[in-house]
Amino acid sequence: MLDTLILKAPLTASHIAMVFARLAARGDGVLLVTAEAEVSASQVLQRAASLRNTLDAAGICTGTICAFDGDYGFGTVTLFLALASLGAIAVPFSAGAVSERDELAAMAGVEWWIEPETGAARKADTGHDAPHALVSALAASGHPGLIVFTSGSTGKPKAILHDMDRVASKFATQRPGRRMVMFLLMDH
Repeated sequence: MLDTLILKAPLTASHIAMVFARLAARGDGVLLVTAEAEVSASQVLQRAASLRNTLDAAGICTGTICAFDGDYGFGTVTLFLALASLGAIAVPFSAGAVSERDELAAMAGVEWWIEPETGAARKADTGHDAPHALVSALAASGHPGLIVFTSGSTGKPKAILHDMDRVASKFATQRPGRRMVMFLLMDH
């Protein structure tokens, strides 16, 4: 299942909450540029809140492992934020991962598949009954997570579990804003 872990003791302050507060402070400022439109921070947060309500009603909560297909865009970014706000564990799959998606989903212990554009959730059947101990530890911390995959040195895929609050801690010191082009696939 999960072979590698980037998870240390829980932090006392929620860095995820800090990220959401900074997004809210941006208001109508452009946050995301897609092929279709420029999207403001407030639009992203409104959509993330709507998705959160939909996912919460479906029973998705802290520690729930949720997969979705797609690369960077309005739907996937807002879904990722909605999952983080619930303390869930996100498992993004890029379009190029279709051939090995089922194997990787089973490795990650995916419990739900989410459609990024609609928030529609369906139970996954990966054959896992109990979460991995590392997932249980992350869920107990209350922090959201991210599972990505690497081929490692053997060429066999490995799952990596990230504590998203620890990842967000990198941004605790506010710096000048920058525009960034996302060229990596979302699952890397």
